[in-house]
Amino acid sequence: MSESDEFRKYLVADEPLPPKLFTEEPMPLPPPVEKAPSGLAPMSRIELEGRAYRGIAGGNIPWWVLISGAAVLLLPSLALMLMMAYAGWLLFSLPLLAVPGTIIWRGVSAKLVAQKARAARQARRRRDMRD
Repeated sequence: MSESDEFRKYLVADEPLPPKLFTEEPMPLPPPVEKAPSGLAPMSRIELEGRAYRGIAGGNIPWWVLISGAAVLLLPSLALMLMMAYAGWLLFSLPLLAVPGTIIWRGVSAKLVAQKARAARQARRRRDMRD
């Protein structure tokens, strides 16, 4: 091996290196933001009512909203049921109270379960902080 060959092995090669292969991953899209429907079209009104009923039945609302929802949903249904019962149509009037009653019952039970879980979490946290 000559002296020049030994010298050349430490030099940068004359031919360019092949480019490194890579792939570009696009940035993830932000989650879609759904606009609330206007409520003017019949289907958008149905969707708004469904959202409201799911909110009430989910139990993630304050107590005053749950109680006022019960007043708004149950009192007119109860009045209509009593009028239909007085007219002799008791069998047809039961679903009028069953649907809003079920919505409110689910909301109250979900609210109580959420409060119980939150109280248990706070008790565990207090116990862990004490220990």
